[in-house]
Amino acid sequence: MLEGEKIVTRTVKRCIIVLLGLIIGLALLSPAVYAATDSSRSYNFQLTVNGGYTATVAVGDEITLEVVLERTDGGKSGSYAMYSMQDEIIYDSTYFSLVESSKSVAGGYDFNVSTMDDGIRKRVILSRLETSSDGVDTPDRLTIASFNLKTLQPVQGISIISKDYKVNSKSADTYITTANDVSVTITGGGPVTYAITFKGGPGATGMAPTMASKAAGESFTLPANTFTREGYTFAGWSDGTKTYAAGATYTMPAHAVTFTAQWTKSAAGGGGGGGGGGALPGQPKAETEKPLEVPVTIQGSTATLAIEEQELSSLLAESAAAGPVTLDFSAATEKISSLNIPAGALQTINQAVRTTGRADEGLKVALSKGAIEFDAAALNSASAAAGTGHLSITIDEASSLTQEQKAVVQDNPVYDIRVEADTGKAIDFKGTITVYLPYELKAGQSPDGVVVYYVDASGNLVNMQAKYDPVTKMAYFTTTHLSVYMIVYEESAVHICPSARYIDVDQSQWYHEAVDFAIENGLFVGTSDTTFEPNTAMSRAMLVTVLWRLEGNPAVSAAGSFADVAGNAWYANAVAWASANKIVSGYGNGLFGPNDNITREQMAAVLRGYAEFKGYDVAAADNLTAFSDAGDVSAWALTSMKWAVAEKLIGGMTATTLAPRGNATRAQVATILMRFIEGVKGTGI
Repeated sequence: MLEGEKIVTRTVKRCIIVLLGLIIGLALLSPAVYAATDSSRSYNFQLTVNGGYTATVAVGDEITLEVVLERTDGGKSGSYAMYSMQDEIIYDSTYFSLVESSKSVAGGYDFNVSTMDDGIRKRVILSRLETSSDGVDTPDRLTIASFNLKTLQPVQGISIISKDYKVNSKSADTYITTANDVSVTITGGGPVTYAITFKGGPGATGMAPTMASKAAGESFTLPANTFTREGYTFAGWSDGTKTYAAGATYTMPAHAVTFTAQWTKSAAGGGGGGGGGGALPGQPKAETEKPLEVPVTIQGSTATLAIEEQELSSLLAESAAAGPVTLDFSAATEKISSLNIPAGALQTINQAVRTTGRADEGLKVALSKGAIEFDAAALNSASAAAGTGHLSITIDEASSLTQEQKAVVQDNPVYDIRVEADTGKAIDFKGTITVYLPYELKAGQSPDGVVVYYVDASGNLVNMQAKYDPVTKMAYFTTTHLSVYMIVYEESAVHICPSARYIDVDQSQWYHEAVDFAIENGLFVGTSDTTFEPNTAMSRAMLVTVLWRLEGNPAVSAAGSFADVAGNAWYANAVAWASANKIVSGYGNGLFGPNDNITREQMAAVLRGYAEFKGYDVAAADNLTAFSDAGDVSAWALTSMKWAVAEKLIGGMTATTLAPRGNATRAQVATILMRFIEGVKGTGI
């Protein structure tokens, strides 16, 4: 069983998985958590507070929450066989505390409470796992649980969230479920504050940002987006009357506010909001940040844009790609370290960016020694400062340091980063600048140990809280001040747990070590800076690209042959390489289905194809007699599935079910790749 198999800690740097937490976590996972949706039934998790959907109480009062599971489809027959169920109720511990003595749960159901990664919200998990082949007879309407929360401080209209989670069938399908939230106003006991809620909107996935309630008139900064939506780009937060950019200042009205993520469709169908829509790190960026091909004049290591404003305007209008306007000179043979942009061209770019209305997308300039990206506000500041002259953007190795700086820097890489207007006017950046600097990890080094410092003239150091992308081999950080920056590797900065940054990675779960492994080895990372989405299905293109990267991104000599794989797609080279080496063969009708979710049996076939390509022994075979659904394995995948089970790459979803046609999630793929690399491959990465 994939969830139940013991994961052995690889190194002392691994996070310690508390045994008790693991046992509880395993008990909560349904056997079909990763399976397909079955529309033949539908269910509703009805949540009420004090018998309704809203309640107004005083500080110190108790409220009663009741959760009812009700079958809602037209074919209900009075009772049904249920095999597993899980629901989640999430509340803010700033305003509520659980009354332990109040818990009442239906027979056979579990009631577990855990603190979420933000340290504020509490998650109540209601679950039942039935291992009997007959399931458990369940009425059409069943009160699963009731419990009380004690109110702690005043707030207007704070939500208690019920997630429409899962009810599973014997065939490992997940039935359609719905749920509702409730709202509570708490009066008395102090100043009145109003609740703030963030939602992703239709089609969005991921965990919402959290924010404490605010008093009327109080100003605060809107958070970064943490949702993703396939094929869409995050466009801001709407309070129902106006859309605001992430990072904008908002003044709290005298009522609760719900912010809903707004989306614009990505021109190339790429990933969404917070960090690529679930795709592999760097690749959606490559797709949406397609560089403009503009003429330049080059003198030494300095390039100057040489394009008429009207021509540039037309070029920008023709470029439908989402993302910042990108000028990429990183691969130029002249090793360009400085770019001059005439004021007219800069104003043309600024106007094109302002027309899109995307506050987080401005101008990105990639040079030989790094890149710098301006959001819309920062670009506007730079354009205003340029006046009628030029704007000069420079990233170069620092050659002029004070004695104090030299004493601190020693032999570490140090860069001088400047953005200057030749008018002499100082640039007061109003937005955000992101700087990308190269760093090559050495053997045994962790991405978390890469640190970037700002070094002032007196040798004082300021940690820029940089992050490191092991795929692009770039450290990146945001700033509003450009000067001298040093990159160092500090073992003391290495996080014990590489996945600690992701708020949706439960460190007590079965997948934890494998997620750490995938991150540390650059196989794939999160879908944003704060989310990994372990339970999100992985696409066929993603898995093939992971193997391509594992092979060292080999060059492709011939174009791919699949009609649904565009030559400029971020996964095109990976699919062409896999096809040329008989690792994949597609659907047999000239199609590959790059965006289709990969199934467990497809994953087995791809991995066996890769093992054969590498010359590994693939003779092992399990007879699959332990699994009651072995007959569901497609004929073309049978040999591969037998091999994968024999090699202990793939286990059952339960002790007796294999779910060969169920989707493979990011957590499952991470686990299976870790086993493959450390087992079949044998030597590690």
